[in-house]
Amino acid sequence: MTIEAAIIDKRSLILSSDLAITTEEYKSYIGVKKIFEIKEKEPLGMMINGAMEFENIPLETLIGEFKMEIGDFESVEKVKEDFIKFLSNNTEHTSFEEYVSSIIEGFKEKLTESIAENGFENAINQSSKDFIPDFIKNYSNFYNEFDELIPETYDRNEYALKIWRIFSHELNFEGSGIIIAGFDKNSHYPSLFVFNIYCNDEGRLIFKEIESRINCEEPLIRVYAMNEEAYSFLTGVSEEFEYSIKNFVKSSNNELIKNMESYLKKEDVKNYEQIMFRLKNELKINLIDLETYIKTYKLDTLINTSNSCEYMPRQLLCDLADSLIKLTALKQKLSYDLETVSSENDIAVITKSENLKWAKYTAEIV
Repeated sequence: MTIEAAIIDKRSLILSSDLAITTEEYKSYIGVKKIFEIKEKEPLGMMINGAMEFENIPLETLIGEFKMEIGDFESVEKVKEDFIKFLSNNTEHTSFEEYVSSIIEGFKEKLTESIAENGFENAINQSSKDFIPDFIKNYSNFYNEFDELIPETYDRNEYALKIWRIFSHELNFEGSGIIIAGFDKNSHYPSLFVFNIYCNDEGRLIFKEIESRINCEEPLIRVYAMNEEAYSFLTGVSEEFEYSIKNFVKSSNNELIKNMESYLKKEDVKNYEQIMFRLKNELKINLIDLETYIKTYKLDTLINTSNSCEYMPRQLLCDLADSLIKLTALKQKLSYDLETVSSENDIAVITKSENLKWAKYTAEIV
């Protein structure tokens, strides 16, 4: 795994990445380059995370080949488009169907274990996500891939879509994340493009757009890949705490419904079914309001923190990027998990006047 940060302050764009890589054998190594200068003497850089290979070719090799082919530089968006075309034309072709099928196999095993441990509805709802990329919907077995996992008493279409949303989220950790950032030729402000690449389907690159910021005048802080600890620090709300609060409210609501239903039946209250319907509906709305409030609070806090970057000296911004990496690495050291993030990191600063400069660079061992 990886943690990476991008900080924009109108005058500059800072890219920071740790140097760790984790193998399929669950071994972790330090010293892997993840930030690259794409074109010499231009304000342009690229950062990668996730899988360090694409179609069995090291991404570092592909980026090196792309650097030799890239033409005149006019805009960051054009560079992004050219890189997508380059990968489409210069990597081996893999069947999209086979790629998705191979990932689904492992995903089903994990989900089956979660269902056995937590029950079907809890396993699905606690991992609920809200986005399915369009390219996933083109998968030939989209409508019945998870039929065997869904109990007969549940709506198959509804829960199939819920499972696909969970899978779509997990897919982010299977591909390679690409961040391309810099200044357009005719712009005063930085641009940032973030997307995940998955496979080359017979010359058609399968990828998902994550974020685009063109000529960004507003300060911005973004953390990629293993970002939970960093965003907890920046917003003051951890995912674990948020999940616990939601579960507490759900549990309290269910207990309230159970007690109220028992009381109304005992007292033989007329129209008790209508009362219970109204109660359940109000509690459901309140839970949605709570989830919206937490989401809005985290977003507003992140925006306020980002806005403060506009007035920070560049060295402090580099210190912030460095701290976000080290915070996650320290958290891992305090846990029993495999350390997949390193406190050692590289930091690149991109400006219109000085192009890409290294604020911190850890030389690779040759």
